[in-house]
Amino acid sequence: MRNFKATLAVLIFAVSIANGSEIFLRSKEVKKISSDPFDKIWKKASPFAVSLIPQTFTVPYGGGSVKLVEAKSLFTKTDLYIRLSWEDSARNTTQDTGARFSDGCALQFPAEEGSLPSPFMGEKDNPVNIWHWRASNSADNRYEKAYSDFYRNGAIEEHIAFPSEPARSLFAEGFGTLTPGKIQDVQATSIWKDGRWAIVFKRALSSKEGTVFKENRVIPVAFAVWDAEDQERDGAKSLSLWQTLILGDTKLPELKTPEQRGDRIFSRYGCATCHGPAGRGGVKNLNAQGGEVPPIDKVRNGFTEAEVEQVIRLGRRSVPEDANAPMPPLHMIPWGQVMSEEEIHDLVKYLWTLAPKGEEW
Repeated sequence: MRNFKATLAVLIFAVSIANGSEIFLRSKEVKKISSDPFDKIWKKASPFAVSLIPQTFTVPYGGGSVKLVEAKSLFTKTDLYIRLSWEDSARNTTQDTGARFSDGCALQFPAEEGSLPSPFMGEKDNPVNIWHWRASNSADNRYEKAYSDFYRNGAIEEHIAFPSEPARSLFAEGFGTLTPGKIQDVQATSIWKDGRWAIVFKRALSSKEGTVFKENRVIPVAFAVWDAEDQERDGAKSLSLWQTLILGDTKLPELKTPEQRGDRIFSRYGCATCHGPAGRGGVKNLNAQGGEVPPIDKVRNGFTEAEVEQVIRLGRRSVPEDANAPMPPLHMIPWGQVMSEEEIHDLVKYLWTLAPKGEEW
């Protein structure tokens, strides 16, 4: 019986990572917990395996070394704890200007209650709150010697000063807009053991700045991991789409129709990042024909549902304005490698609702 239960648990764990389908991370309430990643109480928390994909949406492209991250969550009356763990054969805790980089991970939440911004670091006027941990900030020596040019010894400062705490609270409204929060109340404890990192983030359920969990107990959450051994840093990372963190026994709202589910998929997969809010376009794309990513709010006027589904599955490269210039940076990736067939179907059903009322195809 024990072997059967163990096998069943492995199967359930594996099914949850089969595709990009949404993971519902249930957080249990406990009376007391330490920040130790190997506190025995973490055995009470259910493990959830979240698939990660390379960052291929903007320069610098990269990542993809870490395919899965295990997430667990517990909370008390005052604080939220989230534990992340992933395989990493090398412990990289040094970061300097000599091409050495640090392992790291991050949690991302909508900064404003009730919103679902782009999972790719938010969007203008719809920010995200990011809890960022870096191994170099947790090392005993946070002030590694910087690289000096052989012919100009001392031309740059001798040391690089890292943040004094292992984790930081950051905010963003899209790529290249990352800024530190005014209130730094995120804590993190890390242990590298037997070829795995284990990190526990902790923050109060309520904060004067950032995501509030006390009133809103169903929160979108996304994950990112940096493997320094593969030169991952900044935008070169492994990341997830939006998942859902649920505190306690809170029930989820039911999405009954394909169009409702498709609306959720459009936001969860960050379609507005390239196609604009409600698919209306307006997103610049250097050297693309027309200078922008095409809008998709009227896609029903020129395509069948089956044709649009195929484009989503296989992806599409942007057509360059100048064939001799670099390719446009934004392009349609083959979402069929991530989305399930049901998700693709529901997404297209939603796209068919975007055309202005009264406009027939």
